[in-house]
Amino acid sequence: MTRPRAFRRSDRRQPLGEATRAWLLTGSAGAARSSLEDFLKQHHPHQMRQLWRARRDELLPDFIAEHPGRRPHAWWCFDAPEPARRRLGGTGRPAHECTAYVEVYDFGIPRHWVESWMVRYFSRDFRGIPIDRRDPPTYESEATYLKRHGLLSAVERAGLAGDAFEPETITEGGDDDDTRVERRYHLDRRVHEERRPCH
Repeated sequence: MTRPRAFRRSDRRQPLGEATRAWLLTGSAGAARSSLEDFLKQHHPHQMRQLWRARRDELLPDFIAEHPGRRPHAWWCFDAPEPARRRLGGTGRPAHECTAYVEVYDFGIPRHWVESWMVRYFSRDFRGIPIDRRDPPTYESEATYLKRHGLLSAVERAGLAGDAFEPETITEGGDDDDTRVERRYHLDRRVHEERRPCH
C-alpha cells in the first residue's frame, strides 16, 4: 500500500490552494474547484494534519481575530482537547450511538442524527430518538468550550459578541447529512455537499 506523500519543508512556503484553505478553515471546499492535489489532501487525513501543523501559526491568529470565540475546522480535527462539546439538553440522539454511522463531529457537534425514517425502518427495539423540533438538542457554544479548557485569552474574550456563551441548538435540515447548527454568529461558510470528516 502506498503511503501518502509527506509534505516537504518547502510546502510551508507554497501558497495554499483555495479549496485546501477553505477545508482547513471551514471543513468544506466551498465553491472552489479542487485540483488533484487538493482532492488527494482532503482524502488523506495524515496529509491534512501535516499541512495544518505547517500552516497553523499562519492561519490560526487571523481566524481568531476575525472570529473570536471560534476555531477553524482543522483545529477541531487535530488540536481540540476533546472531540465533542458538552451537550446541555434537548431531545434527539446522535446516529452513531445506535446505528452503524461513523462517529463524526463538525466543530464539536455530532454530524449525523437519528431521523424519523430510521425509527419507522428499524425494529421496535430500535433505541434511536429523532430530533424534537419543540425541544431540540442544545450544546455549549464554542466560546464556552474554549473557556472551559483555558483556551480563551483575555484579548479574545474582549472581542466576543454579547451572546457568545449562549448554547447552540441543533435543527434538522431534512436530508440525511443535512443536520444544521443554529449559530448566533456564522463563518462565511457556503454549505458544500462533500464535507470531509476529520478522521
